[in-house]
Amino acid sequence: MWISTRGRYALRVMVDLAENNNGEYIPLKDIAKRQEISEKYLETIIRLLVKAYLESIMVTMSKAGIIKGLRGKGGGYKLALAPMDITVGRILKVTEKSLAPVSCLEMQPNLCKRSPACKTVRVWQEMYRVVDEYIESVTIADLVDEIDSSDFYVI
Repeated sequence: MWISTRGRYALRVMVDLAENNNGEYIPLKDIAKRQEISEKYLETIIRLLVKAYLESIMVTMSKAGIIKGLRGKGGGYKLALAPMDITVGRILKVTEKSLAPVSCLEMQPNLCKRSPACKTVRVWQEMYRVVDEYIESVTIADLVDEIDSSDFYVI
């Protein structure tokens, strides 16, 4: 499993939106400046996150998506849910094609013809399960609340 810059930057955007949440939409240029990420590149990431929000409305008729976007004057982006309700796993699953450690686990059920006799598939399945369980347990609120270890000195 390899997390791309798209996934890593998406997490940074989500933390930025949570830390700067005042109820208003936050312009992309402000996020880009604070995070030192190209505004152009952030546009592609934001598009994925807004699309996930729009798809959640169409599928469930609830506003259980990730972020909302508003165009025009006073526009920008803001979280669609409270930071405690958005997991790292949810963000990574939207931005990454797959989090599977091996290609045979990307599709469920596993379509690999060697799967029934494979002696290693259990290792990859368990690794995938453990990683998924962990990233689904960490929320954006957890990341916002992280203690900055650079402020502490151990004597």
